[in-house]
Amino acid sequence: MRRPSRSGLLGLLLVVVAGALLAQAPGGDAPGPSSERLEALRREIEELEGRLQNLSATSSSLEAQLGRLGLEIQLQERKVAEAGAAVDQTSKQIQAAEGRIGELEGQLQERRKSLSSRLRGLYQMGRSGPLRWIFAAQAGADPLPAVRLVRYLARRDGKAVERYQQTANELGAERDRLAAQRDQLSSWQQQERLRRDKLASLSNEQRQMLATTDRERRNLAQRAADLAGEATRLGSLVADLAESATPLAGTPIENFRGALAWPVEGTVVEHFGVQLDPRYGTQVPHNGVALAVAKGAAVRAVYPGKVVYAAPFEGLGPTVILLHPGRMFSLYAGFSRLTAAKGKMVTLGQTLGTATERVYFEIRAENRPIDPEGWFR
Repeated sequence: MRRPSRSGLLGLLLVVVAGALLAQAPGGDAPGPSSERLEALRREIEELEGRLQNLSATSSSLEAQLGRLGLEIQLQERKVAEAGAAVDQTSKQIQAAEGRIGELEGQLQERRKSLSSRLRGLYQMGRSGPLRWIFAAQAGADPLPAVRLVRYLARRDGKAVERYQQTANELGAERDRLAAQRDQLSSWQQQERLRRDKLASLSNEQRQMLATTDRERRNLAQRAADLAGEATRLGSLVADLAESATPLAGTPIENFRGALAWPVEGTVVEHFGVQLDPRYGTQVPHNGVALAVAKGAAVRAVYPGKVVYAAPFEGLGPTVILLHPGRMFSLYAGFSRLTAAKGKMVTLGQTLGTATERVYFEIRAENRPIDPEGWFR
């Protein structure tokens, strides 16, 4: 009669271990705080995405863009939190799997120690020791059923041990899968953080841009108000000059419309008429033209006339006004130094002074501003 195999005895002693392992096999995790938080975050993300879509469809102003960007940052914060919650949940699952594996490995180690002790005791009994152990179970009974029982238990326990090993392998594979998933989620979380940081930086830039825009808008509005006041004061001055000045004899300047020379060589940077600022929509009045010129260039009379004003004027600085035949006036501003003197007659092309880098020029009929660009060749 053959003695029971070593694997059969191992299986016999590990029945309890296999049963405990099978009871702890991985299954679906019950909903916990982590999964509930993750679901709540995802619902909040869906709500924010809806609000963001509605806002994007309604306005494109800078203020609206800033508000939309604020919503995007909120949404991104929730996505970072979502990724963090997913990482936490996966980490807990990994810890649970590792804990189950550790417990099973500890139990197996204990059973192995017990098995080694029992096997040493059996082999100390000699080759017939196992048979004596079998027959001792029921004195005087037929040994064949006992042998069959031992073989049956060995086969059954061997299968249990195989199931134990399979479960341990599955737990290990699950642990590896969860670890890879955690790495992917960590990468996702990092990407979401980077995107959040970029959005926050962009929001800060846009806030600064909005503040700058507001300052520019206020400055431009103030500039428009200053120009309007300047135009009113200048109109009053010219009206007074027209009323008090004695008309000049000679050919009216209007006869030379389109044939006059510019008072100074340069580039027109502001044209005649009310200008609408393309960025802010502010209306800025212009009763003349502004030219960008070389600093120190000579500013000359466009037609013979009489100097009726040569002094600083609020908003324009040093200013010269000439009265021409036909009760027409020409106005020059933007001087660094004046050479013209009030009450003096000037000839065509006579120097009135030297320029800064910007010269302002007007032509008026009585007190009515006229676009001067059509007067020059």
